[in-house]
Amino acid sequence: MTMVAVNFAFSGTELIGIAAGETENPHKVIPVAIRTTIARLIIFFIGTVFVLAALIPMQQAGVEKSPFVLVFEKVGIPYAADMFNFVILTAILSAANSGLYASGRMLWSLSNEKTLPACFAKVNKRGVPMTALSVSMLGGVLALFSSVVAPDTVFVALSAISGFCGGGGVVEHLRLALYVPPPPSAAG
Repeated sequence: MTMVAVNFAFSGTELIGIAAGETENPHKVIPVAIRTTIARLIIFFIGTVFVLAALIPMQQAGVEKSPFVLVFEKVGIPYAADMFNFVILTAILSAANSGLYASGRMLWSLSNEKTLPACFAKVNKRGVPMTALSVSMLGGVLALFSSVVAPDTVFVALSAISGFCGGGGVVEHLRLALYVPPPPSAAG
């Protein structure tokens, strides 16, 4: 389950590539998005760990309270736990929204490539693939339901399957790198 948490922490960066297809002037915008994503990862992941390590004595670090709540309480901010719970809820909703966007667009793209039925390629007047989005949302709701009803069986199996698929994607990217020739160098 630790790798699931690690993969979740770094998921979302692939959205840059997914959104590139809907971006005006992607040759300029996408490199900026990649650079700012790297900067955000450094600031929010590594920077946060340094701040927490500097403010929380090692003897107080534990699992009973969030380290963020401990820091807010040390600084004297009232309702720190409630505020942090709000931040976590907002982050969860944001992750769910981006996951829904990505999975809907993936179904739409696969349908356009004739890999899935044509119904997933239909878009409304605003360009939203509602059928693909609805099926993605149904899958998310079923996964959420399984985490409540059967967290030790069905949810663990679904997590393992998603980890297996993610690992398969990594292996396939590595294999592809062996067979695709590198681009010609700019100097040559």
